[in-house]
Amino acid sequence: MRQAGDETFAYNALGDTVTTTSSVLAVAASYQPYGAPDVTSGVGFGFRGELHLGNEVHLRARDLVAGLARFTVRDPLDGVAGRVDESQAYSYAWNDPANLSDPSGLRPLDCTFDLGSLLADPGRQLELPFESIRRGMAKKIANNGDALRSTTRETGSCALDYALSGDGQAVTLHGDFRSAEHIAILVPGTGTTLSSLFSNFDAEAAALRSRAGSSTAVIAWLGYDAPDINLSVLTDARAKAGAPGLADLLSRLPHSHITVSAHSYGGLVPSKAITGHGAALDDLILLGSPGVLESSASAFSPTRVWVGLSSGDRIPQIAGDWFHGRRPHLKSFGAVRFDTGTSVGHSQYYQRESLDAIANIVTGNGCAVPIVHAPAGFALGCAVRQAILDGS
Repeated sequence: MRQAGDETFAYNALGDTVTTTSSVLAVAASYQPYGAPDVTSGVGFGFRGELHLGNEVHLRARDLVAGLARFTVRDPLDGVAGRVDESQAYSYAWNDPANLSDPSGLRPLDCTFDLGSLLADPGRQLELPFESIRRGMAKKIANNGDALRSTTRETGSCALDYALSGDGQAVTLHGDFRSAEHIAILVPGTGTTLSSLFSNFDAEAAALRSRAGSSTAVIAWLGYDAPDINLSVLTDARAKAGAPGLADLLSRLPHSHITVSAHSYGGLVPSKAITGHGAALDDLILLGSPGVLESSASAFSPTRVWVGLSSGDRIPQIAGDWFHGRRPHLKSFGAVRFDTGTSVGHSQYYQRESLDAIANIVTGNGCAVPIVHAPAGFALGCAVRQAILDGS
């Protein structure tokens, strides 16, 4: 149940808005499988929490005629290989509304994944779209309910796991890692909580997936207790506690091109997952990193280390080499430092040219990224790769 001004909204287990004694904006008390309310009451919020206009449910790209169980216009997207039901261009949720939802009006959101717990502090395993469990987090994220609705509905993320202890933890997914050619895992840094994950961090994951394309799946992993802006940020204790969980997640993913992109303090988590727990990945991106304990990029081999440092980001300079070890953006560290373009400060790495660079790395096109400096052999390796591509 969620309070919005003078209205109180209640939801059932599927995320449908149902009537209460104090709500006049809910359409009905219950709904048929394809959204038709048992009793129609005009304009309001109903099936899957969406806006009803008479017998039509507004799902952004298209409107669903609830009584007919069909969209008003055909699906503008190409079909999905291997799915016969995808050829039905007007059908809702691949004709499986009990298990799937389609908040975008473009393609069903399939969140039936089985990976077990994905958190350093295990919470509750899920096989549901995030919107279906948003109510379970209401007390923890009461001040961000509207931001949550706009973020998760527009981006179509699945919540794979969550826990409400402490500041909260959660793991969300954009795309389908089971068939993706490339998988990116985003790890946030200091001050990230369950609330800010879904109002900011999940949106960054959505932006990366949009830029990288449909062959990429992006996981936003707040699977550890990120430090607050206090003395806890000066030690690596939180990163050490989170590293086993991240390493475990990496071990469960299918064989694909895998990249971990970590921001600020979050870079310590994959660093320790690789060097301390044998985590295997192709590329590691450190954004605005305050430092890592490893003395050089070679400590992560065969993982290639990339570093982004935006103009005006003072965190690495402030941290120096005192708190968390070597600063990876220095040429002597041996990582590939890429140009972040017009991104400024500590919080714009998933924007503009910086986002383009990250997307290229994630999709295996790192040679297309503008480079500030790189270790010996990087340029030659790119030249050889291009010659092979030209020859084919």
